Formats: sequence, structure tokens, C-alpha cells
Amino acid sequence: MKYKGALSSLPVDIVYKMLTRQMEQQGGKADPSVFESNLSACQEEGGFDWDRTREGADFWIEVIDYKNHTLFFNRYPEYSVKPVLEGGEIEGQIKDFPIEVVYKMLDNQYSQTGKYNISVFEKYISSDRKGGGFNWSESKEGSEFWTKVGHNRDFKYFYNKFPKTSDAIPDPVISEKDIKGRISGFPIEVVAKMLERQFQQYGEYDIYVFQHSEDASRSQGGFTWSDTPEGNIFWSDVINCRRFDKFYEMYPKRSKVVSNHILSEKDIKGSIIGFPIEVVTKMLERQKECTGKYNISVFQDLKHAGTSSGGFDWTATVEGDKFWRKVINEKDFEHFYSVYPKIESTIIPNQKTKEDEVQRNAVSITATEGRSGNSISGRRRSTSVVSRPISYKPISGRS
Repeated sequence: MKYKGALSSLPVDIVYKMLTRQMEQQGGKADPSVFESNLSACQEEGGFDWDRTREGADFWIEVIDYKNHTLFFNRYPEYSVKPVLEGGEIEGQIKDFPIEVVYKMLDNQYSQTGKYNISVFEKYISSDRKGGGFNWSESKEGSEFWTKVGHNRDFKYFYNKFPKTSDAIPDPVISEKDIKGRISGFPIEVVAKMLERQFQQYGEYDIYVFQHSEDASRSQGGFTWSDTPEGNIFWSDVINCRRFDKFYEMYPKRSKVVSNHILSEKDIKGSIIGFPIEVVTKMLERQKECTGKYNISVFQDLKHAGTSSGGFDWTATVEGDKFWRKVINEKDFEHFYSVYPKIESTIIPNQKTKEDEVQRNAVSITATEGRSGNSISGRRRSTSVVSRPISYKPISGRS
């Protein structure tokens, strides 16, 4: 990606973020030429007002005026900022590709590598994950799609699947590496829903906000709980109290039903004997993503079967290699449930316990939004969460 004038002296990640802020204040329009002669162009000049951004004026003064690029990359690690392609000059093998196609390639790249790096495709359009790109066969679109679009340049085929005119909210692209800081340990489905609500209220996905403040309100770049379909109590339970079971009650996982086949204990045999049915279901989901089909007999013969054996590539999943080593090799199923909690309840629906009544009488529930972000008055994060112990063992090699 090539930019001219004063922009040519800046790392592209900084340029991308400047263009993003420009779009926010210029009605969605990105115009790099505004900054080519004046990096500090304000909104009236076609740029953006530094003090009206979530980073603040002091941040941009350091980054732009004093060239403190380290400050920028401390907040936005290299290749973590999604490129803004409008107005820039795409080079190399994707020089004539439509912007929408390049964006989709970048989304797949980030899903599999945790980085955006357009130069990888400029050098070699078919770069796989090891080369910094993405494995076509492991993308949602599949190998056949990218062969037609990437190799054959059949862009009509692309737009048949992804029409240009769409009012739909784009799916957030999340990597396992993003689940850190204040949202460390959150299931990826929960974070995806948080980002969806953020986009609806703020107009942009920015996981950094939640990494530093999991209950950030709209005024802080997140979202206001009371303005969501789920409401205050739901998000207080899920975010403040880490009650992820509450989340899955409202947004159930498709567990236990695989390709119209309900798994039974009879299926748990051979190499996967003793595995919980939830674990096997998740293995089959990942198998389908990698190979395009479900085949439990593969795991019955070889529990750690890779893609070449009809299973799935651990490193290509959102859970990652370390997760599957613990779960499959070491049979550390407690580790699995720490990421995908069981939905368990011993309370009969509509039956109130004495403790419930005490809490209901003691807590005055009032929605607030202030410096500390979203909150429920009278509620606070539980510090007495009881979790089952996890035994850590040396990780054996995958054989």
C-alpha cells in the first residue's frame, strides 16, 4: 500500500488510523490527499479534530507532531489496525483488485494470523497462513471460491456472494490473541456480541476499548447496556459477574446436534472413549470448518487427527494449538469447560430461593453510565467465584 506526500513518512498503521478517524468526522469519506501536505489537518480542513477522538489530543500531538510512533504501537500493535484502502494505491499482484475483494482477503488473513498485512498479498496473491496470508480451504468461503476470485479474477462471482449494496452489520473479525486484558477468559461468542453492540451504538469495532475496560459505555467507546435488546441486568451478569451461562441461555450454542445427527454415548468410542459429548461436538465443528464435512469415525480411529487425516488443524482454530493439546492429548476437560462452560442449574424454573429474596430486597437496581462505565447500582463483580481446579501437565508433542 502506497501513500504520497507527508503520509509516505508514516508507518501505514498510523495512516490507517488517521483515515479511520477522518471517516468518523467526514461522513464516512476517506481522503488521504488531505494529509499529504498537512498531517495535522482538522475537521474544517477535511481531516479530523484530535480532541474529538477516543485517543485524545495529547496522543495525536505525540504521534504526529513529535513522531512518537512507539506510543502509537503500544496502544495499537503493528498490523492490528484494519487497513483503510480508499484513496490509497494498491500495488503488486492485487493492483487491479476491487477494494471489497481485498478487504475480504484481509479479514481472512486476520482470522488466521491475528494480523492485517496487505503487502503479503501484494507480493503473492496466494500466500497461505505460513506465508502470512490465509489458507483458502480453511476460510468460510472455501478453496473453490478463492480459486475463482483470486486466480481467475472472477469478481462477478465474488459479488454474487457478497453484493455491494448491503445494510447488514459486518461480522467482527476476532482472533484468539484479541481475548486479553480485561476480557481475558471471555468466550469468543460473548466478545463478538459485545463488539456487535459497540458497532450498533458507536459505528466502529474497537476491541481495544474492552481490553482496557470490559464495561465501557458508549461515551467511552463501548456500548450502553440499557440501550441493547438484552438490557442492563443481562450485561451486568455476563460482564461484571462473568455469568457466561446467562449468555448461553439467551444465545444457545449449537451443541450436541451435528448435521442432523444427535450424538449419543454410543458414538463416544475408540480413541475418544471417555470424552464428554460437548468436547466431541466442538471437535466435529472444527472438522467441518477445515474439511467441509462431519466424520466422527476419524476421531474414533485417531483422536488428534489433523486436516490431512480428515480431522482439523489445531493451530487454525480460534481456540489454538495449546488449548487442543490440553483437551485432547491430556484429556484436561476442565480446561475445555473453563472456555465453554456447561449450562447447569439445580433451581427449578420460577422457584425463588431464600437467598434470591434476600438479594432482591437488598439490591436497588438502577442503570447508570459514568466515569466507571456501565454498572448496576448495588451490584459489583463477584470475588468469590468457585471454579474447579485445573491440573497442569507438561504438554506432550502431537503425534
